[in-house]
Amino acid sequence: GASMLDRTKMLKELVNFDSGDMAVFYFGDNDSGWHYSTEDGIHLSEELVPLPVQATKFLSTTFGFEIAGWVYNELAPRWMRKYSEFAVGATMAAFRDAYEYCRSREVEMLVVLQPNLYTLRTKHPSEVQAENRFSNNLKTVILHAYEQYEKWVKETPYAVSATHIF
Repeated sequence: GASMLDRTKMLKELVNFDSGDMAVFYFGDNDSGWHYSTEDGIHLSEELVPLPVQATKFLSTTFGFEIAGWVYNELAPRWMRKYSEFAVGATMAAFRDAYEYCRSREVEMLVVLQPNLYTLRTKHPSEVQAENRFSNNLKTVILHAYEQYEKWVKETPYAVSATHIF
């Protein structure tokens, strides 16, 4: 459940680095915006998804109002992408912070973008079932973030993508 914000903080608390050591960060899903909280503990989905959008989901799931479900499914992905944008920005800032910290201690840094259910080239039937159990909002958040992460990884000499290894 850790994010890059947590890992950067943890990195700075380690005091036994030697010149030539390497810090390896494995990131992705938890940094994409789903259930993402700021350092202050503010749960971003509560801040970025407006109450009327949340109300349409409530009306759909609680009372079975089909039209409310349609409205929610139209509006929620837009807000979830905004949610993801915030998380990606915070993650990129944490990477810059971690990289500067590592450089100042002559520690090498490697960042690996993890694979996930949505980046698999082929899927086992159990993976398809798992994907169908998850919210479409989760898929929206992760795919939106990963699009940005993949671009960043290609431009960053200390980062690699492992999204398609399985």
